[in-house]
Amino acid sequence: MDSYHHDSFPPLDPSYYHEPGFLNSGTTNLDQQRSPIGNRNVIAPPSGDLPGNDPQNSNADEPMQRVVELLKQTVPMHISEEKLLREVKKAQEELEKKQEDLKKGQEELKKGQEELKRGQEASMRVQGQMSETMSDILAIGKKTAHRSDYASFRGSRSRLEYAPHSEPALPDQRRTIVLRPDELLEIANQVRSQLANPSQSYYP
Repeated sequence: MDSYHHDSFPPLDPSYYHEPGFLNSGTTNLDQQRSPIGNRNVIAPPSGDLPGNDPQNSNADEPMQRVVELLKQTVPMHISEEKLLREVKKAQEELEKKQEDLKKGQEELKKGQEELKRGQEASMRVQGQMSETMSDILAIGKKTAHRSDYASFRGSRSRLEYAPHSEPALPDQRRTIVLRPDELLEIANQVRSQLANPSQSYYP
């Protein structure tokens, strides 16, 4: 078998490599130049000095800065939310107070209506009693029409006194009231007129 010497091989085209001159076209020996990927035995510089970690040239901090900006934007939103919640709470308290006042007013109105109703019922009862009294007076007047004694008004209008024809009444003497029929009818008519027109007086 024939032996081949390396000088018999033609040199490789430098275009096959990343850097021209990686292989010396004038010789078959490898050029002792630095590899395109650098010296493998050299220690890499600190990470802070790498171009990718330069704060001015790197985009690694942009997401965090964006988060910080968004958080700053939420601060006024939280303040506005707290303010709105306070206003809503205040409006709710005022509404509850007004509802309570309205409830009290309705209770007072109901109480007043009940008192008015009781007063009207009492007034009707009094009117009924007075009507019955007048009926009794008229009945008594008819029964006593034959009597000759009669009542005379003395002193206060709220007090009736009588004196028979045969016996004068003393100033301080009080006796059972006996009315003449005409006087009894007159009083009954006055009372009925008063019931029909409460604004009028019993006496002229």
